[in-house]
Amino acid sequence: MEKMSTATQIETRSTIYAIIANALDQAGYSSEAIKGGRLIDLGEGYFGKVSFSVCDATKFSLEKTREEYALSVEKAAERAEKSRVKAEEKAAKEAKKAEEKAE
Repeated sequence: MEKMSTATQIETRSTIYAIIANALDQAGYSSEAIKGGRLIDLGEGYFGKVSFSVCDATKFSLEKTREEYALSVEKAAERAEKSRVKAEEKAAKEAKKAEEKAE
C-alpha cells in the first residue's frame, strides 16, 4: 500500500471538516475551526470538540478498534440499565413515602 502524501492528508482533513461544519450548520449548531479539530457550541455554556485523523492501515487495527467500541457500547448499556433500575427504585420509594404520608 502506498503511503498517503501529506498534501492529500491535508486535503482530506479539510474536506471532512467542511462536511462536518455544513452538517452542524444544517442542524442549527454554530461551530468554529480550532487547532486539532472543530469546536461546537452546544449552548448553556457547553461545548463539544470533533477531531479527525487519517490512519495508516499498516499502523492501525480496524478489528481491534471495532472490538473496543463494541465493548464500550456494552458497558454504556449496562450503566444505563443500572441507572434506570436505580431511578425506578427511587421513584417507587418516593411513591411509597407519599402514600404513607397521605394516610
